[in-house]
Amino acid sequence: MSTPIIVDDTSMSIVYTGFWLIAGTYPEYVNTTHGAMTAGSSLQARFWFNGTHVAVYGTVPAAEGLNLIPPESMYNVDQLPTSTYMAPSSPTVLYSQVFYDSGVLEDGPHELVITPAVNQTSTVWLDYLEYVPSGPSMSVLQRRS
Repeated sequence: MSTPIIVDDTSMSIVYTGFWLIAGTYPEYVNTTHGAMTAGSSLQARFWFNGTHVAVYGTVPAAEGLNLIPPESMYNVDQLPTSTYMAPSSPTVLYSQVFYDSGVLEDGPHELVITPAVNQTSTVWLDYLEYVPSGPSMSVLQRRS
């Protein structure tokens, strides 16, 4: 079984379209996050990988001020049915929250598309992805994503 690989939100292997904020603090992974306050099909993050599983982790902002409505985001692998994540409402910031878990995928190439939901008033903060690569061996470059 392959060891999961963590991919930081700042990795060049994640392609962002539209306007994304760049922020971060401790205890976020590598102290970085990408945030989206607006929504629409032109605002997406895409990640291509060869493997059997992918998960998305993020930060949920505290429910205060303009962040009274929890952020919502949609996840799609290989154009299969979309999964929607509605963050919980919390009086404190929640770090390393699982926004999406693909479950077991067929071994091979996949595309993950992340889209912030429409009519959002708070920010979706993506922190990192984790995926299980194909096969028992990986190159050094894959380990450094």
